[in-house]
Amino acid sequence: MGLGKTIQVISLLLAHQKKDSTNLVVTPASVIYNRENEAQKFAPELKTAVLVGTKKERTQILANASKYDLLITSYQSLNRDLEAYQKLVFNIQILDEAQNIKNHQSITAQSVKVIKAHHKLALTGTPIENKLSELWSVFDYLMPNFLGSYLDFKKKFELPIIKDEDEEAEKQLVEMVTPFILHRLKKDVLNDLPAKEEEIVYVNMGSKQSELYKLQTQKLIAELSCQGDAEFKRAHFEIFAQITKLREICCDPHLLYENYHGNSGKLIATIDLIKANLENGHKILLFSQFTSMLEIIQNKLRKLKVPIFVITGATAKKERQDKIHQFNSLDKPAIFLISLKAGGT
Repeated sequence: MGLGKTIQVISLLLAHQKKDSTNLVVTPASVIYNRENEAQKFAPELKTAVLVGTKKERTQILANASKYDLLITSYQSLNRDLEAYQKLVFNIQILDEAQNIKNHQSITAQSVKVIKAHHKLALTGTPIENKLSELWSVFDYLMPNFLGSYLDFKKKFELPIIKDEDEEAEKQLVEMVTPFILHRLKKDVLNDLPAKEEEIVYVNMGSKQSELYKLQTQKLIAELSCQGDAEFKRAHFEIFAQITKLREICCDPHLLYENYHGNSGKLIATIDLIKANLENGHKILLFSQFTSMLEIIQNKLRKLKVPIFVITGATAKKERQDKIHQFNSLDKPAIFLISLKAGGT
């Protein structure tokens, strides 16, 4: 993030701008309007259209694709509109956050790979998140058969590297893919920015909060102790759900218990940190996995009488961009509450 991918891509599009030549950017739905704003800001001469709205409206834009220099769509819309792309040939097809096609068997991965384009790019900060097969899927989009079929890749590279720790196979794979990867690190391109400062703040739970946490932990341990290996494997989703409950208690027991009559150490510390930073004139971005926790924080902050913006999965895409623009335009302290999923993290 922030390493210049957007500017480089826009520069590429401008350099290859031709009459009756259309480029396609596929991006997560949460940032589709952001990509449009960036194109308008840095390259207003590119005639751009965003594929949103009804299926009929999107199909109409695709039918007139030659009138545009750049089309921007989401992975979900591309899946639904695939038939309308059959006769189109793009100059450059770009996948933003290309880890969205990491599962080569998914509909999304299969959809982007049938789009016809003279040139293809994949942008991602995480080409491999969990499995080596994810790298194969991205290269299968960029250059089909370059790494062979997936079965060939699995036999030649994935199993030897992962299971046998075969250094020769790993070296060979690196040598094959490196010429096609532009790898940027923050230290290489952000020399003018100060170093990021991180501070970990440890917080003690309130007495009642701590008691609830211990009870929930004891309940989980008791359930696990009664299970055999087979039962444990079948119940792992339930176990994850119980662990999530522990995390919610750490945030604020009100997330689980409406009749809870106690405080939350984390909530108190969070509000104190927010107040201190507002007093120093800072704008604040606050992320949480739990949208209900954002609601609790928002209610606590109302009395501070500072601008508060909220983005969750329920926030419409156009509304998100309006809020981001308003927040960025302010020259005074403000707070932006963002759910992790909606924020694209």
